[in-house]
Amino acid sequence: MDRTRDCGSRDRGSIPLEGVMTSILDASIENIKYFNPAAVKKLVKLKIKTIHDLLYHFPYRYEDFSEFTPIKNVKPNEQATIRGTILNSKNIRIFRRHMTLTEIVVEDSS
Repeated sequence: MDRTRDCGSRDRGSIPLEGVMTSILDASIENIKYFNPAAVKKLVKLKIKTIHDLLYHFPYRYEDFSEFTPIKNVKPNEQATIRGTILNSKNIRIFRRHMTLTEIVVEDSS
């Protein structure tokens, strides 16, 4: 069976079907014009080098932030999503680590 499109058909030109998708997926991400060199470098650290790698890279974990926990039910060192009113906020500079921490005081109806 011939796996090319015939020039006489309604399709434009003759396009070989076998190998086309493979060659596109095997193309380097460096050839994508929207990725600057810094982005390419970050993707390569994630072992993403081809378009195939990019399409089939799935997150290691997925965190669901859609469910809210009342503040009174949050335990120390527990990760939770809360909803409330911000009462106060301040930035704290940590000079040794060149970081800024943001501390926020929040209240809810609980």
